[in-house]
Amino acid sequence: MTYNPNRYKENAFSEIAQAEAEIAQCMADFVCCVLDELKHDNRRCVEEKIELFRCLILASAVKEKAIAAVINALANNTTANKGVCDFPEAYMEEE
Repeated sequence: MTYNPNRYKENAFSEIAQAEAEIAQCMADFVCCVLDELKHDNRRCVEEKIELFRCLILASAVKEKAIAAVINALANNTTANKGVCDFPEAYMEEE
């Protein structure tokens, strides 16, 4: 059996993309769960709930930006490995 670095590289990219998708789903589930708990929390005032919600959304936005950077890096690497598009006119708008 010979070692094929491209085979493992492609699997790694796929696994990284899948892991990032799972992280995004976990974040969405977490945000929904926390929002539901805040909705039914009678111990905190509205101002505290708003501040908690703001912090949660800010943290989610930061993580989403990090996920986007990873996906962008994967896309750039894939594009670099495939070379320049042979049919650029296929992606241009008709005049």
